[in-house]
Amino acid sequence: PQPAADGSMEEHPEPAVTTTEADGLAERFLQLEREHNSLLRELPPFGAPVSHVYSPLDYAWEPHRDFVRRYCRGPKRVLFLGMNPGPFGMAQTGVRALWRLPEAL
Repeated sequence: PQPAADGSMEEHPEPAVTTTEADGLAERFLQLEREHNSLLRELPPFGAPVSHVYSPLDYAWEPHRDFVRRYCRGPKRVLFLGMNPGPFGMAQTGVRALWRLPEAL
């Protein structure tokens, strides 16, 4: 919902998407990611001072694929992007208000 002119919350339903369309959308998105990841692998190695290069779509492919298949099901009003590791490793979300994630997803 978003605020209407009168201050009330106005519902904007997402367009209906069939299961077949939704599955196709998720699979197409994953295919594009695989193609782009393949191109990234062809880049020459980085030199100093770069000592490590993370490839989340390699080491975390399964949970990422599951996330895309679950949530990439049709038009969305918001898209969260980010693969930013924190000081405690790659498992951090980068999202400050974790309690808001379930309602946003």
